[in-house]
Order: sequence, then C-alpha cells, then structure tokens
Amino acid sequence: RLFWRMAPLSVTCAAASFAIQGLWAGPWLKDVAGFDRIEVARHLLVLTASMTLGTVICGLVVDFLERRGVQMTRIMAGGVLLFMAAQIALILQLDRTGYAPWILFGLTASVMTLAYPLLSRYFPLDHAGRVNTGLNLLVFGGAFAIQFAMGAIIDLWPLAAEGGYADEAYRAAFGAALALQLAAFVWFVIAGKSAR
Repeated sequence: RLFWRMAPLSVTCAAASFAIQGLWAGPWLKDVAGFDRIEVARHLLVLTASMTLGTVICGLVVDFLERRGVQMTRIMAGGVLLFMAAQIALILQLDRTGYAPWILFGLTASVMTLAYPLLSRYFPLDHAGRVNTGLNLLVFGGAFAIQFAMGAIIDLWPLAAEGGYADEAYRAAFGAALALQLAAFVWFVIAGKSAR
C-alpha cells in the first residue's frame, strides 16, 4: 500500500524535473524570456547548481526535522508543494526573466527521492532492492512517457516566425505535467488518510 501511495507522486515529480530541466528549460528561456545563448546558459547553470545544492539541503532538512519528530512523508509533502509552486510561477510567468522560480525548482526537484529510503525502511531488507528497483522502473518509464507527451503538446502550436515555440505551448505542456502531479498529490494525501 505504501509503495502505491508513493509511486504516482514519484513518477510525476521526477518526470517534470527531468523534462523541464533536461529538455525544456533552455528553449523556454529563449522563447518565453527572450534570452540570448549566454543568458540561457547562465540560468541553466543556476538551475543545475540549485539542483545539486537542493539534494544536499534535502538530506540535512530531513535529518533535522526527523530528529524533532516530523514524519518523512510530511517533509516530502511540503517539498512537493514547493516544487509545484515553482512550476506555477513558470506557467504564470510571475518572474519571467528572474532566477527565483528556477532556484526554487532546483532546490526542491529532488524531494521525491526521499521515497527510496522511506520505502526501504518499511520493507524487509531482502525486499528493499526489489522495491527500489520497481520504483526506479516506474519513475524512468513514466518520465519517458511524460517527457514525450510534453513535447507532443508543445508541437500542437505552430512555430513562431523566429523559430521558437509560443508561450501558450509551454503553458499547456507545463500545466499538463503539473495537473498530473496535483492528481498524484491528492492520491498521496487520500491514501495516507486511509492507511491510518
């Protein structure tokens, strides 16, 4: 039950992280923010540095909060809400040329990796490897499917005269990925209540 509570949220958050950071952040910065190659590279560097720092901070925050009695599932839920807030800022273009949404995105992108140690705690040691492998299979398979779907959504809009994609195309694709995360988050909350 815990595995199936975690899996949809892990898949949808990882897919958004992989697709946006790995595929669509650069084109978004060029097409939506209007940056040249140097400014795109600066923003991508800040995003990547934030993701690296976020992984370290995530571990420290979990250690700190767990010692004070906060459950890891609650920490993950808070992190996922912040991750989704960063995506909302990108969709609504609240700070189109700034670093803030990208920094928040990077800092919180790895929060769902907490599912791996959490699942390892709840399954016997001889099953932990299978559980994590099963989650990995779903995460990478789902990430591939969602990345493909985001590209297909963006391709529904014609290219602009200068060769880039329309703002609406990015909004629709990022919004679809966010909608899947929201649905998975609702499931995560409902499944957590029914497990009590």
